[in-house]
Amino acid sequence: MKLAMSIGLTILSLISSYIPSQVLAQSPESSSVEAPLRVTVLSYNIHHAEGVDGRLDLDRIAAVIRRSQADLVSLQEVDQCVTRSERVDQPRELAKRLGMHVVFGANIDLQGGEYGNAVLSRYPIKSNKNHLLPNVGGGEQRGLLEVTVELPQGIELKFLATHFDHRHDPAQRLASANFINELVGASEQPLCLAGDLNAVPDSNTVEALRQQWILPTGQDQTTIPVGKPQRKIDYILHRQASPNVEVNVREVESRVLDEALASDHRPVVSVLEFTRRSQDRPNVLFIAIDDLNDWIGCLQGHPQALTPNMDALASRGVLFTNAHCSSPACNPSRAAVFSGRTPQYTGVWSNDSAQLLKQHPDILAIPRAFQQAGYSTLATGKMLHGGGPDNRMLFEQSFNTEQRWSPLSGKTVRYTKEELPSKGSENPRHIVERDGADPIVLPLNRLPSDRAPGTPDGESFDWGPLDVADSEMGDTKITDWAIEQLQQGFDGKPFFLGVGYYRPHIPLWAPSRNFEPFPLDTIQLPPYTQDDLDDLSSAG
Repeated sequence: MKLAMSIGLTILSLISSYIPSQVLAQSPESSSVEAPLRVTVLSYNIHHAEGVDGRLDLDRIAAVIRRSQADLVSLQEVDQCVTRSERVDQPRELAKRLGMHVVFGANIDLQGGEYGNAVLSRYPIKSNKNHLLPNVGGGEQRGLLEVTVELPQGIELKFLATHFDHRHDPAQRLASANFINELVGASEQPLCLAGDLNAVPDSNTVEALRQQWILPTGQDQTTIPVGKPQRKIDYILHRQASPNVEVNVREVESRVLDEALASDHRPVVSVLEFTRRSQDRPNVLFIAIDDLNDWIGCLQGHPQALTPNMDALASRGVLFTNAHCSSPACNPSRAAVFSGRTPQYTGVWSNDSAQLLKQHPDILAIPRAFQQAGYSTLATGKMLHGGGPDNRMLFEQSFNTEQRWSPLSGKTVRYTKEELPSKGSENPRHIVERDGADPIVLPLNRLPSDRAPGTPDGESFDWGPLDVADSEMGDTKITDWAIEQLQQGFDGKPFFLGVGYYRPHIPLWAPSRNFEPFPLDTIQLPPYTQDDLDDLSSAG
């Protein structure tokens, strides 16, 4: 693990958008945890209560909302005293039928009345404000209705109802998404954004929102055309509050209602869960990165390092700039981190030393300490290092992916006995046959290989681009798994989640898109010494 694990410690207290707490407690202790609060949210474009049969029927809309058992409702295309809808005050009438609080946000004048968005709430509404969204190109004016709702347990939710422009040109939708992201900023309340975005999941509009919001899990839940839906354009998104607010929000359910008559859109429903935790039992996300060194932007160890996500984490936490590893080798460094003891005590001096807990079964390793404190413990990637039973047993849940340094499964890779023109040399090159793919030649870098034909699983100093997607790489798989865990609940328990990344450990095989921005003649090598002893400390 070398320097990487000490760098991993600097990231220990950095928080992702999924984590409500900011720091790792020195000694986790038990404390009271309030029961999670679940709130059902509905988003519905009601088409001014005109159904696909051409009938105006507000009772049908009310019935759909009632059946959903929604606590909060975002409505789009709502008429207030408009001639085409018989001059009915639709938001007020729906509130009366459902016994809910209501706020209406008018965006345009229409036929003697107004037209816009509305919010219905079973909980008290503390404040509201209607924002007119950017109107690019002179289309129909759209708006964003911002409402602060007082939930139980003293939790305030900022609830946003909106309807984006429908025209082919996405400029106005993208401008609206950016407007919303800038508006909410570092909110002191958790947030929910619900409405008709007129944008599919892979659009630039949704991608812009994805930078600050968590999208619903059901990406395949289509809402239009209402009879046989083929596109998803209606959404319920959520976002955490700023890190100093001890309220966590997550989605526990997302679905589209089977309603194809009352409007020309199908309604969408999400169940959000809010949890307030005490300050002394924070969730812990531990990220360890193998061989990272200080080559990240915020540590300025290499002028070409591009690490925006690490830099963003560092900006929200504490960054240590003077970190040291206990031993410049994988197992000793890892043993020191897990035990808090140096190699002099553990006896783990090298990668060939006996395992830590076999030598010292009395040591309370980090995962066990958190378990005893009432935490759920999870781990993936290099935290398991090979996924053996002795490593997995340290955690209550774990996810192990292919451990090869290549994204290729060992079952589908065969090194041929035939060597290329380098046959007879000390460092031969080989054709590698792959199931379901064209053969490749290793090493990719065309330099002499340190891989012997009889040891295809051995490490290699090879590097080069692979014609594979990010999704095939082990680090991507463990990231996806970790995000899934962060979006789930733990029955009111705090959690310790360890994520260990393999790269930048050799060999530096990676998808080709990671190589494209760096032509070989532009790459700057990091500082290095001519002799390994030149930078040896006095202690050495």
